[in-house]
Amino acid sequence: MVYLFASSCLYNAAALAIMRTGMRAATRAPPKTRAPAKQDALTTHFVKSSILSAAVTVLSRRGIGATRVEDLLLAAGIARRTFYRYFASKEDVLASLYEVSTAELVKSIERAQRDQATPLAGVRQGIDTYLEFHRDIPRALGELIELSMRSESQLAPRRRWLREQLVRLLDEAVQAMDGRRLDLYVYHALVSALEGLSLHLLEGTTTAADLERARSGVHALVDQALGLPTPAPLPQRR
Repeated sequence: MVYLFASSCLYNAAALAIMRTGMRAATRAPPKTRAPAKQDALTTHFVKSSILSAAVTVLSRRGIGATRVEDLLLAAGIARRTFYRYFASKEDVLASLYEVSTAELVKSIERAQRDQATPLAGVRQGIDTYLEFHRDIPRALGELIELSMRSESQLAPRRRWLREQLVRLLDEAVQAMDGRRLDLYVYHALVSALEGLSLHLLEGTTTAADLERARSGVHALVDQALGLPTPAPLPQRR
């Protein structure tokens, strides 16, 4: 439950969410009469979704640093004037992508919470999915995650929001498990540990063996930090 940072890959889930909403806006048969304000809102939603969907492709290919607004215009097939009607800059596009991604993440966590048999099973499944995501992560989302950790970044407030959501969900899982109301700093520490490990996985090529080592270590760390009666043992070096 708690750390389901994405379905099988948050980036793909977010991209699909962007494209689905845009496609629904394009294919939904409009009623015979529509209030102008409602039509304007639908147009805005469709155009922004189209721009974000194009940005997913461009950023994955070129990376954040090398991508220019001109690249986004070309990929989306829109005029500069149209782009600036909806986004103030490339950074504004990045912030919107990160917002969509983190919103999709929280929805995935909450779905997983409902699907798991026990709160502890949900925690462990969430950790596994989170780590698998970082093994398969595309270049663009990895850069977004790193960018969000800079205090001056436009993404930093959204990262703080995401951390608060993860803390809330972990707190809810422990209360559902045994009724304890632990200090929230315990959960902040666990989220920080998982975040740091994910950045380490982003630094190079992650093998299946690396992923299993990370998974075992985090399972044990969470079990022992939460003081479970029969925690998973901390793994030893071979």
